[in-house]
Amino acid sequence: MKINPNLNHVFFKIVVSVLCSFPLLATAQYTQINEGPNLTPAISYIYVGQLTLDPSNASSFQKLKVSVIGEYWTANSIGETTYYIANRGGLTVNEVITGGSGLETSVLQCYQNGSVYSFYLYLPSSTNYYSLMIGGWLMAGPSASAATTVTIAGQNTVPAGTNITSSMTINPFMTTDAAGDISIGTATHPAGYKFAVNGGIEATAMTVKAYGSWPDYVFKKGYGMPALNEVEKYVELNHHLPEIPSAADIEKNGLNLGEMNRLLVKKVEELTLYLIDKDNQIKEQTEELSAQKKKVQLQEQRIERLESQLNDLIKKSQKTSTANGNEVKN
Repeated sequence: MKINPNLNHVFFKIVVSVLCSFPLLATAQYTQINEGPNLTPAISYIYVGQLTLDPSNASSFQKLKVSVIGEYWTANSIGETTYYIANRGGLTVNEVITGGSGLETSVLQCYQNGSVYSFYLYLPSSTNYYSLMIGGWLMAGPSASAATTVTIAGQNTVPAGTNITSSMTINPFMTTDAAGDISIGTATHPAGYKFAVNGGIEATAMTVKAYGSWPDYVFKKGYGMPALNEVEKYVELNHHLPEIPSAADIEKNGLNLGEMNRLLVKKVEELTLYLIDKDNQIKEQTEELSAQKKKVQLQEQRIERLESQLNDLIKKSQKTSTANGNEVKN
């Protein structure tokens, strides 16, 4: 089958037209900054971009993205810290750290000159060796054809303007470290946990795999059930069930869902055994009461028969006495 070369030409023009209709994105460029006691010139501040509209401007479309890879020469600082900065309706900075410990010493700072907000990374000490790969991109607004790549530059003088860093809040959106631990909504990660969330979690399903001994052993023969009077004494003394964490423990250490569910199942199973035992006792007592009731009924029947016989004897005796009295009179 032959293809019309004119169709190929038309198709090529359509593809080029579609591609050209999209704004070109700025090429991802990073600048390496090295700093240390033996390097000159000394660098204390690294310029990473600026916003030129006041936060009170509700129509501001400016957004600044700053990405920083690495940190120390002398440490395995392989993570990347990304700041997403905007000043529409207020200055907002969101932080995402992936694959590392984040910027422990390099701190994002902001200096204000009128309606211009300039951002810098501050290296607080010249006794450490730093090696940073830094990229900055400014999206000026919907009319811009592409994001502008920020020219990263280091300096050893304090930036011009007013330092408003203390009034700037950096929101820790997400952090992942080199060990694969994940934190959401918090910059700190509790030791011994792979996933930490500062806030509520909504899920349609969740499975907790409990690798410990699930308490089915409660139903096996030989399991030592605590006596109820012992449980009563324990509750009166401690104000919570045996093995169940106290309110103070939960407030201090939190709630382990898997372990708590295991303990609750164990207590439910023990409670079931208590109920089965009590049910058997009630059945035995019911049978005993039924037997006693039958005995009482038999005794009542015997008493009724004896009373009836006694009444008959009394009536006969009275008739005999009356007959004998009449004979005497005659």
